Order: sequence, then C-alpha cells, then structure tokens
Amino acid sequence: SRFLFDLYFKRKAISKELYDYCIKESIADKSLIAQWKKQGYENLCCLRCIQPRDTNFGKKCVCRVPKEKLEEGKVVECVHCGCRGCSVHSLLTRHVIFGGHDDDVGKSFVAEVTYLSNMAPIHYSTPRPVVFSGPSGSGKSTLITKLFKEYPTAFAYSISHTTRSSRPGEQNGIEYHFVTRNDMERMLINDEFLESTEFSGNLYGTSKKSVEDVAKTGKICILDVDKQGVKNIKKTDLNPTYIYISPPSYEVLEKRLRGRQTENESAIVKRLQEAKEAMEFSKESGVYHHIVVNDNFDVAYNFLKDLLIKEIDEVVKHQNAAH
Repeated sequence: SRFLFDLYFKRKAISKELYDYCIKESIADKSLIAQWKKQGYENLCCLRCIQPRDTNFGKKCVCRVPKEKLEEGKVVECVHCGCRGCSVHSLLTRHVIFGGHDDDVGKSFVAEVTYLSNMAPIHYSTPRPVVFSGPSGSGKSTLITKLFKEYPTAFAYSISHTTRSSRPGEQNGIEYHFVTRNDMERMLINDEFLESTEFSGNLYGTSKKSVEDVAKTGKICILDVDKQGVKNIKKTDLNPTYIYISPPSYEVLEKRLRGRQTENESAIVKRLQEAKEAMEFSKESGVYHHIVVNDNFDVAYNFLKDLLIKEIDEVVKHQNAAH
C-alpha cells in the first residue's frame, strides 16, 4: 500500500503551499507554523504517519527531513507528532531543490511513501509502552509510584539488567536481573537491549525480552530511563509514548536536591549537571510526546493521569472481560 504526497521545500522559510496545506488539513495551527518560521526549518515535507503501532497512524503530519534521509529512504522523525513512523520510500523526481538560487525552490515535488518493511498495517493488541524520563528531584518516581498505587493491575515495570551486586533485600528477577559483566556484554553484542548505560562502573540496561514479557501480560510497560536511554530507544521500533517529568525550574530542582541532605556536594553537582543537560534535551522538537511540569504534585499527577487514562481504561476493560 503506497501513498503519494506533495513535498514542499523552501530554504529558511515555510512555503505558502505548505502553510495553506497545513491550515486546510488541520495538520498544524498558525501558532505552530509561526514557531517553525522562527526556528528556520529548511526542509519540510508533508507525509502521512505510516507506523502501524503509532496512535497517529494514518494521520498527516509535517516532518523536517534532512536531504540525505530523503535520498536514502530512511525513517524520519516527525516534528508534529514525534513518532518515527514516516518513511520516504523513494523519490519519483530526478532531483529535489533544497535551497540556493534555483528558481524551483519551494516548488511541489511528488514522493512515494510506503509502509515500513513494505508490509500492510499490523494491528497490535498489546498496550503501548510508556517511557518516562526526568532528572533526579523532578518527582518522577513519586508520580509513577502513585500511578501504580491507583491502578495496580494496569502497569508493570520492565525489569532491568545490571552488573552491580544486589543489595540487602533485593531479589534477582524482582528489582533487577543481576548478571555478570561478561554475560551483559555478550547480550549487548547480540543486540538484546533496547537501551543501556554505565553508571559508577556498573552496566544497566533494558532488554527487549523484559518489555515483551510485560506486553504478554496485557499491562502497560513502564520504562524509566535517562536522556541517553531515550535516544537509544528512539533508534528501535518499540514506538512508546515518551513523557518527560520536569521540575518547574533549575533553581527549584537544586533546592530539592540539597534539601534531601542524602548526598555530598560532588554528587549533587553531578546530578545538577545531568539535570541541566536533560532539561535542554527535553526542549528539542519531537523528543517527547508530553512534558509534565511537576510544580504542584496533585496538579501534575492529574495531568499525567489524563494523558494515560484512555490506555488505562482499555487495559482494565480487557482484564475485566477476561474474568
């Protein structure tokens, strides 16, 4: 199944054709397009979202597409919906004008868009995973804990692997899968992880199997990862919902971390630097589907719950039907 769409390009400006098309098709409102203009997007195209597992499946969206990705037919990330489901299969034109002094800049070109893997859409019965990210002190863990408490049957964590030693009270396969460094490095070589990182000399990672195991239970799989984890997962075909839990400001975050009085100064400085990088990363277009600012906990929790309530209700409905 293939779709034909017009591609519109204009250097350092949004073409009138693209602007009119966006408004007509309700793809983007005027304020969003104005924002794109200020950011100076160079290569914009209008495609239909074709990732079968994405909630935006079949919807039209606007993408910023680097020239090399168009030429190679790689998956591109949507500026509008944040999914990685738009794929340019091939170009039917001999060339595409991206800028310069050519009179054809901004003209419409036809592109051929096809499903990923050239397959018809697949209908998945498992809930879409949710990837949470946010700095220490943002209240992320507390928000997730309350979700689990209010909806104990709707969510489940993927159990991560780690090479660190277990602590008193921790059980293998419950808090973590505790493995040797050799075993984990072998798994990394075999591409068994969605994401992995090293912290304080120990490896941590989320295996593909752990997420699949949660999916088989019919629950919403929760992944709690850092900035690099988000980047790594975006390279896979997992296609989760990305939610960033943000402190109201850097200053408030610093006050929270120091108020804990559980870490020395060097540890606090390190966390603050990581937080600054994470907060900057969260501002990039298309990285997260939703950003929850945790200034007032109850307000933040209700906002988070509203984001997920449709999926929660579906899970609970299926569970009740099964019983």
